Amino acid sequence: MLAPPIYEIIRGERDVTPDAALRLALFLGTTVEFWLSLQAHYELEVARDKKERTISQAVRFGPLRPRLLLLPATPKTTPCETHSLGTRDPRSASPGSRHAG
Repeated sequence: MLAPPIYEIIRGERDVTPDAALRLALFLGTTVEFWLSLQAHYELEVARDKKERTISQAVRFGPLRPRLLLLPATPKTTPCETHSLGTRDPRSASPGSRHAG
């Protein structure tokens, strides 16, 4: 990487592109993700400085908050109730008797 592009990056005149991040990482012994993360944080700060007030005025209703989806409670069944669903436990019937249900 040539010296002028590095100085342009330092002065904020040039973005850290993936190519530049790769070169800086190899030359300085860091990671590409480090340089791209710095660029992303820089861009976010610039956007905040320039547009946060405008955006907050345009969004009049305030921040969105996730709402909990309340589902109806499911009834809990006991082992005895599971047998009343149409199946009969053959161990509970006496020989020769029939269950009416």
